Amino acid sequence: MIFLKWLKEKIKLILAIGNLAFGAFRYLLTKKNSDKSYQNLIKLYCDTRGKSRDLLSWVIKTRSPFKASVQPSQLFSDMTEAEIDSIVAEINENGFSVSQRLIPMKVVEQIREFALTQPAPIRSTDGSNEKRSSVFDPGNVLGVRYDFETSELMDLPVVQDLISDSFFVNVAGKYLGCRPYLDLVYMWWTARFKDRPDVNAAQLFHFDMDRIKWLKIFIYLSDVGVDNGPHYFIEGTHLSGQIPPEILKRGYARVSDEEVKSLLDPQRI
Repeated sequence: MIFLKWLKEKIKLILAIGNLAFGAFRYLLTKKNSDKSYQNLIKLYCDTRGKSRDLLSWVIKTRSPFKASVQPSQLFSDMTEAEIDSIVAEINENGFSVSQRLIPMKVVEQIREFALTQPAPIRSTDGSNEKRSSVFDPGNVLGVRYDFETSELMDLPVVQDLISDSFFVNVAGKYLGCRPYLDLVYMWWTARFKDRPDVNAAQLFHFDMDRIKWLKIFIYLSDVGVDNGPHYFIEGTHLSGQIPPEILKRGYARVSDEEVKSLLDPQRI
């Protein structure tokens, strides 16, 4: 029975590799990806504890190495290459870096003005499929999360300037080791709406596998502390072999605080 189970898992692994390879070939021909290929990318990541990601990332880096932007940062005119290298070294070691730089207040105010005056779709909460939109009102919260449309954000000149700034381009490129591609621009309000974490609002521990290798840049547009919605990350879990197999064997799943603390050192949170 043990042998049959082992053989079954190996066959599934080989099929996942084949399906991913076929999906890559299909993408080269059509420039379209399939959900099946994406699911196999996640499966391989889980089954190999990240080694498949490392291999695929290495292939991409050799084919499209990064060339740093020589344009000066419009956000931080005194930014040096040494400072960028230090940030990238932190990300490589810990999985994150908390920047000591602050986005200029005039930029923050322009985006906040949009966020406080424009309606946004309200993400459905656990057990609800209701679809609605509203302007965010801190005194009358209608849901746990208000998600703004990417198309509307991309129409804002201030957002276009922000996402194209050479500071972010160079940090992303040096971390990934290849030409960085912008995958998603997103903005949302998180509200105190429930007395427990919400699955749909991604308020339970999880890992992301949006692309083979990626970097997320979070910018707070309001003051955030431990009591009002900070982002939590487990130090070092971006590295292969650092997420416990007990979690990876479940695939893309949310994990409770209690389970995370039982499998990983809470001091790394």
